[in-house]
Amino acid sequence: MIRHSVEHALYEGAREGIIPGATAADVQNRARSVLRTVGLGRGNVEVTPSVLTKFALDLSVRIQLQLDQNLFAPTFFFRGRTLDRTLLMQREGTN
Repeated sequence: MIRHSVEHALYEGAREGIIPGATAADVQNRARSVLRTVGLGRGNVEVTPSVLTKFALDLSVRIQLQLDQNLFAPTFFFRGRTLDRTLLMQREGTN
């Protein structure tokens, strides 16, 4: 469930960022909002490029989530492990 939620947050954040006029903060806020919806609060959301201009052709969103800080079950098997996912999308209006 956590992996699926992180991948959904990646997609929603990236969709927010590929629209012309979006900012990296918009991407981060959308991804964090999706994570908070399911109770996942301690994740790092990284957006590349960090400043979205009309010349930025691609957008990369990366979420790193410490599993032992976000599990709903005992953390014995996941202590110190990180779920790390990245999504790359082409920005709209760059063709």
